[in-house]
Amino acid sequence: GLTRRCLNSSLVSDNDVLDLQGEISLDYHTIIDKAVNITSTTNDGKISSEGNVFEINNKGSHSNLTNICLYNTQLILDGADYINIDHINVSTENFYGLGSGKGVTSIREGCDYINVTNSYFYVYNNGGYSNFVLAGSGFVNVDNNTFHSEGAVGNVVYLNFFNVNNQTNQF
Repeated sequence: GLTRRCLNSSLVSDNDVLDLQGEISLDYHTIIDKAVNITSTTNDGKISSEGNVFEINNKGSHSNLTNICLYNTQLILDGADYINIDHINVSTENFYGLGSGKGVTSIREGCDYINVTNSYFYVYNNGGYSNFVLAGSGFVNVDNNTFHSEGAVGNVVYLNFFNVNNQTNQF
């Protein structure tokens, strides 16, 4: 279903379920540009990219991200609406610079009606960059999550307008 940068339009349609089983290594910035359900029915779905970005953009609005792990991977929502994130694990360990400019997990400008629930966000020694960032987004529900940071890290949770054009956060 994934091409070098986004979802393959001939294989993946809106509302499809992408069931990740085992580990997938990505060596490039990946964009979710369709409304899909990304999950792991076997509870072992892991995306590892050694510093690349896994992004849901505006075309990926109405997507769901559940029961997966992102390891040393930056998770960015940019311009996406109505996203549900539930029971995910975003972990960064000893990867200097991961999260630079935006944060390891970042819900950016133009994102509205986002739910982040029952998830775990962990950063260990990334050189001083934030773990979880809300920047220029609105109507974001963050409920029953764990944020854990150790070593040389930045903010654990950061609400800001840094590096955005839209100045209207509504949390």
